[in-house]
Amino acid sequence: MNTAGITASENRTKVQTWLMEEGWSLREENPSGLSWGFVATDRNNRRLAVGQPIDRPDQIVIQAMLILSPQDKQRFIGLPEKERKDLTMKIVSGLLRTEVQFDANDPTEMIGIAQRIYEDGLTKDAFFQRYDKVLNGIILVMLEMSHKFSTPPPEAIPIGFGTAK
Repeated sequence: MNTAGITASENRTKVQTWLMEEGWSLREENPSGLSWGFVATDRNNRRLAVGQPIDRPDQIVIQAMLILSPQDKQRFIGLPEKERKDLTMKIVSGLLRTEVQFDANDPTEMIGIAQRIYEDGLTKDAFFQRYDKVLNGIILVMLEMSHKFSTPPPEAIPIGFGTAK
């Protein structure tokens, strides 16, 4: 229970209900460090992870990861150094404008994007505004990569809960 007297279970039920009302399907995930967690998939097969950290019972974390396919990874690595740095800077600049927390230290391995919402501001509207920011961050990265390589966008793959800060 947190300072407002609301349990993790009540937060989970609230978020789960909102996502299901909006047509998202849910898959349970219980990684260590979380009171609860699941991967939500929308009608367009976009997937994001949602959970509540045990050590931060006043927070809900919404996040996604983008992992490059082996082909896109090779394309990225194969760019001249200046082009690789320019593309990385373009992605980082775009993510800063979307107001998400992110980890893009090595875009050839993984790009993690996240938003937090605190319990005292947990409304359906505020939750989905943050959810949309995470989705927009992933879409931005996918479109930048797609544009650079003139290929279909890579697939966003949430792999549980990662390190986006």
